[in-house]
Amino acid sequence: MQNQSTTYPSTSKKKIPTNITVPIASTTARSSVPELSAQPAPIFNVYEPGHVNENIDNQKICKDGGAFLKLLILITSAQAHFMARMSIRHTWMHYGSRRDVGMAFVLGSSTNETLNEALNQENYIYGDMIRGHFIDSYFNLTLKTISMLEWVDTHCPRVKYILKTDDDMFINVPKLLAFIDGKKNSRTIYGRLAKKWKPIRSNNSKNFVSDKQYGYSVYPPFTTGPAYLLTGDTVHDLYVHSLRTYYFHLEDVFMTGFVANRLKIKRVHSGYFRNRRISLHPCSIRHTISAHMIRESEQYDLWRKLMASTVRFKIPIRRASKNHGSNIGNYPLTAHSHFTARMSIRHTWMNYGRRRDVGIAFVLGRTTNASLYESLNKENYIYGDMIRGQFIDSYTNLTLKTISLLEWTDTHCPRVKYILKTDDDTFINVPKLLDFIDGHKDNRTIYGHIIENAKPHRQRAYKYFLPYHQYGGSVYPPFATGTAYLLTGDIVHELYVHSLRTYYIQLEDIFTAVLVQSLKIKIVNAGSFYNTRIPFLPCRIRNAISVHDIKENEIYDIWRKQMDSTVKCN
Repeated sequence: MQNQSTTYPSTSKKKIPTNITVPIASTTARSSVPELSAQPAPIFNVYEPGHVNENIDNQKICKDGGAFLKLLILITSAQAHFMARMSIRHTWMHYGSRRDVGMAFVLGSSTNETLNEALNQENYIYGDMIRGHFIDSYFNLTLKTISMLEWVDTHCPRVKYILKTDDDMFINVPKLLAFIDGKKNSRTIYGRLAKKWKPIRSNNSKNFVSDKQYGYSVYPPFTTGPAYLLTGDTVHDLYVHSLRTYYFHLEDVFMTGFVANRLKIKRVHSGYFRNRRISLHPCSIRHTISAHMIRESEQYDLWRKLMASTVRFKIPIRRASKNHGSNIGNYPLTAHSHFTARMSIRHTWMNYGRRRDVGIAFVLGRTTNASLYESLNKENYIYGDMIRGQFIDSYTNLTLKTISLLEWTDTHCPRVKYILKTDDDTFINVPKLLDFIDGHKDNRTIYGHIIENAKPHRQRAYKYFLPYHQYGGSVYPPFATGTAYLLTGDIVHELYVHSLRTYYIQLEDIFTAVLVQSLKIKIVNAGSFYNTRIPFLPCRIRNAISVHDIKENEIYDIWRKQMDSTVKCN
């Protein structure tokens, strides 16, 4: 065996040798694949087990050890790639909110204190970053994959499938789930299978491998690293045996080639794993599981294209209540049949429900239609984000829907600081809303688009008709239009209890105004709440909290414009 001296940097408390002699396979029989030695290898000496556990939300990523998890997607990311992570969180990482799908990023460590603090803050908000005890660099990608396997083996051992991918990838999760449903193999790795690939001997390549590092003319078959799928029953063996295998910096060759080959794990080619840059045409994306070399700005465009063609795909969202209190709870009222409206919201601004300090759910009533009732049950089984009250869902029962919203919040989320009530045809700019909240510290207040001196409509044919027996006055009290208004959390209990003692008014925003007037709750006009359509210009959208009368297909375009980092606004 030939030897090579290799340096491995580390910041761990455990003393790790900085100059380790790595045995390399013999250069005899160069055309064949080497049989790796079974004796303990240097990786065991340079890899420190464990993770930076602060702020990792293990239960969000993999609940109950993965007992009910079909798919876990782990995305290797460089520490400085904040925008890449955000573009993924804003698009296809939505699927990580499904009950049967988990997602997280995998990173290493840094000696840069400023960067560490930024990462701590990011993980405090999202809780989706698994961080190992190794210096994060390109030449330590193998350690990153080992760290990923260790975390799965420890925290998610019962998951059925694991996709390892990178932060410059676009993953078509519905296509991947359909692919999984058609597979029953065990001990298998799926991906773009590389056969008889030769080591690159040019010093100018980042994939350069010297004869001393690897003395053979071809690699064993391996799946290329941008994205590959593991069956869950391979994780423990891959992790344990990787620690006994000689270090090699090309992680895909190392893990899915050397280690998998030794363990006799099947590697199966699938053309759906493109793992390269492809045409960004909707049909190309729709028939692909993984596309490589995707820029941050392109993620939003691909997401819009995918959703425009696949709006029927099932997408989940995390549940609204988090430890009985968040900074803000967001509750779009929705009708039973508005499935596509709910899906368009799930695909776009409902993404912010992944934050620890934001909860989002839909509010519905009951139906007597058995078929519709069953489809709603299936929808909620997957997404778990629908609050359903004990009243018939209809336009004239919108007030009951708002009372149901207040009851649920009072019961399950009583410590929340703010609640936004909105509708499923409204686009909500959640970052703008969070900024608005940060700038207001009032108690017992409702913010929104305030209407004053409005008169009741007494013509029965009018949508907003209100009979005298429900409201006999000639002018309404000031009210926040019902498309979107913000309540401080300290008024929820009072509003709910007092609503049960108040005469019914079918216009829910007028009913709420009567309650507010009776309870002497402040009502404040905020110009960023628009109860009408506005021009879909990026800067207009970014300066609005809510925009009403938005069609399902328009939400994707508005979302892309809001996220477009190339447009600068004053």
